[in-house]
Amino acid sequence: MERSLGPETGFTTIGQVRGAGTSTRGANYLFRDENAARQGRTLLYYRLRQVDQDGSEHLSPVVVITWKSQFTAALQVYPNPAEEAQRINVRIGTMPAEGARIQVYGNLGSVIWQGPATSQALELPLSTLSKGLYHVVLTDAAGQRLSSQRLVVTGR
Repeated sequence: MERSLGPETGFTTIGQVRGAGTSTRGANYLFRDENAARQGRTLLYYRLRQVDQDGSEHLSPVVVITWKSQFTAALQVYPNPAEEAQRINVRIGTMPAEGARIQVYGNLGSVIWQGPATSQALELPLSTLSKGLYHVVLTDAAGQRLSSQRLVVTGR
């Protein structure tokens, strides 16, 4: 079994299934890609490379799979509302694949802060936020939004 992360990349062998041998009847095989979620992509490309006993190879047509993650990426931002110069904490329900990021957007849509989502409980260095409405966003390695929450910062 081979997988590709996209049309711009080549295929990589990700596993093998032993054949049932020569037969005139069809055979069913199963292969599970246990690392699909770690690829940081929503589209994955697969193909089967069949190697016959005489060494000749045949490639199947490419199959595109839309990957939807099963984890709960619920984002909790607290305290919310927060006062100016107060520490902001973020809690992530279940950690996404490696490469996830947290971004904080201001009310004009610009990124005010961003950093890696390295654990389920993070303290953001946002003590300089002034009064206003912000959006805290969790994204996967491909930049796709997984979860977001509004953050209100009030005056003292």
